[in-house]
Amino acid sequence: MMNLFKTRIFREVKRYVAGLLLVLAVAAGVLSGRVAEYPSRLIPRSEDENTFRLSATEVTVDQFNRYCEATGREPMAGHPRDPVTGIDISEAEAYCEWLGKESGQTVRLPTAGEWERASRGGIFGAPFPWGWGSWSNRCVFDASGPARVASYPPNAFGLFDMAGNVAEWCRGDDGEPMIMGGSWAEDAPSMLRVDLRVFMNATYRDRDVGFRVLMEEPREVDQELARLPRPPS
Repeated sequence: MMNLFKTRIFREVKRYVAGLLLVLAVAAGVLSGRVAEYPSRLIPRSEDENTFRLSATEVTVDQFNRYCEATGREPMAGHPRDPVTGIDISEAEAYCEWLGKESGQTVRLPTAGEWERASRGGIFGAPFPWGWGSWSNRCVFDASGPARVASYPPNAFGLFDMAGNVAEWCRGDDGEPMIMGGSWAEDAPSMLRVDLRVFMNATYRDRDVGFRVLMEEPREVDQELARLPRPPS
C-alpha cells in the first residue's frame, strides 16, 4: 500500500513538473519559433477559453517587410519599429498565413473577444488596458501620427499599445471585419475602451489602422496547461 501511495505521489509530482516546464518553455518562447523577431506573450486560459499567444506589439514595418521580401511585394515605407499601416484586413490575414508557414504554427488575427480578453490584462471589468484612470502618459492618443511600438508601458500581460497608437484589425463573432483599441487619430477617450468594437469596411487602409497576430497553442500544450492548479481567485 505504501509503495502504491509513493508511486502515485511521484506520478503526480512528475506530471506537475512536466507541465510547469512546459509553461516556462512557452513563456520563454521555445515553442513559438523565431522569438527574437516575433516576440509574443502567453494569454492564460480562462474558464471556457483556450490558451493562446498574442504578439507583444503591433506588427512593425520591419516584420511586415520580411513578408514583402519573401513574397515579392513592394516594401512598406517607415521606420523599422513603426507599426505597419495602410493594410486592409485581407493583407493582414495574408501576412498571418505566411508567418504560420514560416513558424509551423497556426497564426491568425484575433477575434474581438480574444483581443478584449488580452487587452484587459486579467483585470476583471477594467475599461482600459491599464485598468482605470486617464490615458495621459499611457498611450499614443490625440496625436499627429503613430509612434514607435512599445513607446509606453505594457499591460499586465506584457502587451504594448493595446490602446491608441493604431487601431487593430480583428474578426467579429460572425467573421465580420472590425477594429479595436482606438488610435492616435481619435480625440474621444471612449474610443480607447477594451470593449469597443468598431465595424469597418474590409478594404479600409490608412495610417490609423494596423494589426497584431495571434498564435494558437498546440492542443497538447493547452491540455497540459489546463491540468495545472489554478491560482486562488
